[in-house]
Amino acid sequence: MTTKREPPPPVLYADQPAELALGPFVSRLTLGVIESDAEFPVPVVSVAMPTLALLQMAQDIVRQIESSSFTKRTARILAEAAQRFGESDLQRSGIPAAQEVKARTRTAAEKPAAARPPVARKRVKVAD
Repeated sequence: MTTKREPPPPVLYADQPAELALGPFVSRLTLGVIESDAEFPVPVVSVAMPTLALLQMAQDIVRQIESSSFTKRTARILAEAAQRFGESDLQRSGIPAAQEVKARTRTAAEKPAAARPPVARKRVKVAD
């Protein structure tokens, strides 16, 4: 007996959210790309889903990003990339060496709120 595999879903690239419409039961998240001549992200795809599922997904994303394993893995990958580019060139441009990156890496919970990067400017609509 053979099992027919479904083709993978399409992958679409987006730079950031372009619009968020929240309703009591269903919400819609529109993702967009940044274009140099546009003031706001240009929408490329919208996803509609139950609001409670969207909330759970947001909580899951934050939990994953704040996990120490994600932070350590990301720091290691960035440090390796810095070594590939040549640390002497990076140091001349003011980018810290891989060892400094590892030493400076802290979880989001350890960072003071003022030290976190600002959120990119975006247009967000909220449904009544």
